This record gives sequence, C-alpha cells and structure tokens, in this order.
Amino acid sequence: MRPTAYSYIRFSTRAQMAGDSMSRQLLNARNYALRHNMRLDETSYQDLGISAFKSKNATDGALGAFVKALEEGLIPTDTTLIVESLDRISRATIMDALPLFMRIINLGVTLVTLSDGERAYSRKQINKDHGMSLFGSMMVLIRAHEESVVKSLRSKAGIQASLEKGIKHGKCPFWLQVAPNRTTFRVLKRQVDLVHVVFETRRSGIGAHRIARQLNETLGMKWTTPQVVHLLQNPSVIGVRVSQAGYPPREGYYPRVIPSELYYDVQKLMSSDIGTKRGRRSMDEKNLFSGLLKCAECGSGMRFFAESPRVSQQYVRCLKAVTNAGCNAPYVNYGAFEKEAIGWLLVDQDEELVPLRDKKKPTKRWVTEAEIQQLADEQSRLENVIAKALNPAPFLARHNANELKLKVLRSAVEEEPDFDERLFPERALELVEKHQDAALSGNKDELLAVRREIRTAFYRGIKLIRVFPEERADDEHVCTFAVTFRSFDGEHTRRYKRPALQNPKGVRNGWTRPNNTGSNAKLAL
Repeated sequence: MRPTAYSYIRFSTRAQMAGDSMSRQLLNARNYALRHNMRLDETSYQDLGISAFKSKNATDGALGAFVKALEEGLIPTDTTLIVESLDRISRATIMDALPLFMRIINLGVTLVTLSDGERAYSRKQINKDHGMSLFGSMMVLIRAHEESVVKSLRSKAGIQASLEKGIKHGKCPFWLQVAPNRTTFRVLKRQVDLVHVVFETRRSGIGAHRIARQLNETLGMKWTTPQVVHLLQNPSVIGVRVSQAGYPPREGYYPRVIPSELYYDVQKLMSSDIGTKRGRRSMDEKNLFSGLLKCAECGSGMRFFAESPRVSQQYVRCLKAVTNAGCNAPYVNYGAFEKEAIGWLLVDQDEELVPLRDKKKPTKRWVTEAEIQQLADEQSRLENVIAKALNPAPFLARHNANELKLKVLRSAVEEEPDFDERLFPERALELVEKHQDAALSGNKDELLAVRREIRTAFYRGIKLIRVFPEERADDEHVCTFAVTFRSFDGEHTRRYKRPALQNPKGVRNGWTRPNNTGSNAKLAL
C-alpha cells in the first residue's frame, strides 16, 4: 500500500489567490508525491490569506488543525507533510517557530520542503546528522522572520507616508464612505442619526444590552451588546483614527459626527460603571439606588425587595443578612428611604454640599479626565513602539509633546470642579414635580422616563450610600444613611423619622427572623 502524503498550502493575502501561488504549491506537491510513489490526500490543509508572522495559522488555522488531527490519531503519525518552504509553516520569532517545527517532527511526521532541493526533515534524520539539519532549519526560520519584519516595517512606513498626504487607508466606520479619490469621506446621514441615538440613550442611563434590544425591536436590526459597547468606545465618532500598529492616533482623520462633550460624557459613565446597573432590570425602575447602597454594619451590598401579594411595602436588606452569612442587620423600609433621599438630595439641595450633575451638561473636568486617559493610553502605545522601532526619534518627539500636554491637563484637573454645571435646584425641583405628576397620573412610560433621569443624576454624583439599621422609638423609627459624593471627601449623614406602620400586610418594621424559628413564624412589629 502506497504511503499517504499531505500538502500544506499557505499564503498571506487574499490578493494572492488571483495569482499562481495556490496552483503552484499544489502542483509541486502532486509532482513530488508522484515521483516518490505516494498517494497525495486531496483534502490538503490550506490557510489562504492567513499570515504566519504571528502564528495565526498554527493557533486558528488549518496547520493547527493538522497537528491536532495527528495528536488525536485521526492521521497516521508516520506520514509526510509537503510544503513549499519552511516559511509556509511559520514566520514567527525563532522561540515560537522552533517549538512548532519540533512539535510536528516529534509526532513522527517527515516534513518535506520543495524549494530547497526537496529536503526532508524527520526525527530520525536529525538524530542521524547530529542536529545539523535542525541547525539549518533554524537558520531558515530566522531568515523568514527577519524578512517579515522588514516587510512589515516597509508596509507601515508606506501607510504612514500616504496618510501624511491625506490618503485614506483601511476600513472606515459604518457611518462613512470613502470617496473614489480616497482623500475624503462621505457622511451617511441615516447611520449618523443612529449613532446619535445610541450615544444619547446611553447618556440617559440605559445600558448597552437594553440599547441593543431596543434597536433590534424597533428597527429590526441584529445588534449585539458587544457591538453597542464597541460603538460607544470608538473614538472615530469624534474624528480620531486609532492605529492598530501602535502609531499615534490621528485627530481629524474622520469627520466628527458627535460633540466631544457627548463622547467623553459616555466614556465617563462607562469607565466608572455609573449610569446603569448590572443584571436583570426592572421595567419601572423600582430601585433608584441599585449598586449604591451598602450595609453600614458590614459593608456588603443591599438587596431590594419589591412589594408582592404577601408584602405590601418595599424593603432593602444587607445581602449577608439575607443569606445568613454573618450579618444580622434588619430590613429597612425602602419607600420612606427613597422619599427622604429625593427630598434631601433634590428638593433641599445645598449647592455647597450635593454635587449632582445635569445629564445634559458634562463638566469640563470630566472631559479633561477622559482626555488624560486617552493620552496616557497613547503614551503606553508609543513606549512600546519606541522600544522596537529602528528609528525612534519621531516617536520620542511625540512622546515628549504628550508629556507636556499631560502636565497641563493634570494641573487643570486639580482645580475645583465647575459648580456651574451642577444640577441646580431649579432643575432638581422640575424632576421631582415631573415624578410626582407621573405617579399621580398613572402614566407608566412617563414615570419610567423621569425615574431614569433621577437615577442617572444620583449615579453621577454619588459614590455610595451606607444605610444604618432602623431604631424603634415608641411609634416611630429613627432612620439614618450616610452619603459619599464623587466630588467631595468624607461622608454626609442624614437622619429622618418614619411612623411605625400598624399591622399592614407583611410589613417588616425593623424585623429580623431569629435563627431558631421556622418559616411559619409571625412577623413582629
């Protein structure tokens, strides 16, 4: 029975399919198999348009599938693999290429390269010539990597030169089209309107998952949550092109389609995990403080309990207490707490104390902090490029200029926050009145919208709220919570009283179930 041989065909770009690269490699493999009385398996492994420079063909491509089939016994290990040259196997660094080469050889495969006189590499041959053929293979792999490095540098330099001339390269965002002369872009209005909708919706406090769902339900689209997140974090919307090769971002490369303030406002919301809450969402925003409330006894988060057929009130309680994990803090009446928090933080707002911000007016401080983060990321990329560049002078100049700019921006951040941008009492009172009117009218959509606005205002200005156990005093409960604001150090404490409710259904007036009672124990007032 004739031995079976396999061919491995690879080239780096799809454009090479139009040439003779594929047909040449396959024809040469067939001729070799014919001359050596082998049966060439026509289901040969092919990586078409896949580069070996970073070993993608070995990790995600057909070569990796071939090795895996060998290891799983799907292909006999005493087979022959025919390639045009070793650089088809790998163009990675020698420390990555050599282990791949040895892995194939140690599986019992004879690796034949056609371009250098049909040299055969096998474990037996390497042992026989005391490693001389292995040494030769290392020289070939090293040269292949060096050639790829030179080609990569030349290609990047060519792209940079054409960019300096105003030539547009690569794919452009979905809201733009490259003009035929490749020097300008055409803005697609419908797509830009969609971008505005996504950013404004996110700024209003709605998360990426719900944005994707609304787009799919209302517009019949097929957006996923990661796609929405990618759009929200994409600086192309403010005209910035980010190089995947580590070159400095190019400002003004694309037409700006949204204001910088809107972009940086959204980045602040996303980087701080404020303005939205994780997990399953209630469609009527019953808990305005989800993620902000902490137990004052142990520091754990607090769970919200909505009203139900068995319980007529809303409550919050320490998660550890709920799960019997070491805390015994009782339930706290949420309705009274929310009423007091809204009254104190919005209606009785003290401009010197409560820095809640209007969602439509991101402060200059927010924009500056976002610019600092963007510059810091660019500095990291530049440092990596400088370490590898043959001519680091241009990158050093850019790096030094950025350092000066960072000093200026950081000094600006150290100044006092811009109080003119706060959510002033007029705006706060308007929100409270809208909330009351919507609740009285029973308009669920209007109530949902205004509660989202209030929740977003809280998330912007508040870091956390510590909730203390309620204390019973005759027919009243004395309640306390302490607020830590994002723009001020220390806590600000608020105390209030609420009447003890008289025997309503399921009410927990500071009640905790003793550990030795059963599930049928009565609630104690």
